[in-house]
Amino acid sequence: MSTFSLEQYRRIIAAMPERVTAATASALKSEGFRLREIIKRSVEQGGHESEKWKALNPHTPIFNKARKAARKGKRTRLGKAKITTTRMRLTKELSGAKPLKKLASGARYQYSTGSQTVTIGFISARVMFLMKKAAEGFTTTITPRMRRMAFAIGFPLRKGLAAFTAPPRSVVPQVFRAERTRMVGNVRDKVAANVIGHMIGRAAK
Repeated sequence: MSTFSLEQYRRIIAAMPERVTAATASALKSEGFRLREIIKRSVEQGGHESEKWKALNPHTPIFNKARKAARKGKRTRLGKAKITTTRMRLTKELSGAKPLKKLASGARYQYSTGSQTVTIGFISARVMFLMKKAAEGFTTTITPRMRRMAFAIGFPLRKGLAAFTAPPRSVVPQVFRAERTRMVGNVRDKVAANVIGHMIGRAAK
């Protein structure tokens, strides 16, 4: 919630209209940075704190690790330590697994002087494509090769399982839903505080 009411805000900017453009630019950039950091943190932590993502199938990170190891010519293992049960193996493998974590650094914000707007989200075409796919969710058909791989690494697939379904993992819409009221209030407060600061500075001279 904003510190200033809408009527108070209007009176403040009316008192010093020549400062409003610069104050608005500063406020939008500041809020753009704040939201970018929230988006990055949401990706790293598995969803915004108001709406965490559903867990992936436990085989998913294991297959990802196996594919990367295969490209490097290495054999995939679940861990070097002696493990006695599948649950212990799985716990070790997934401890710290965070889907999409590497894409967090792709979050950006851009301010447009002409339109006085700020664009926040994933601006790189590749990152946008990957995040869009994650937001929609997708299904991966299990092939015979995948079954053999799962068996070889000691974590066989259940008979009758035909596909993995990755649940939707939305980020930007999720953040904006949770932050909408706050970001409007933040911009209003920062513009008003900026204008008031300059009014006080002028009066002190």
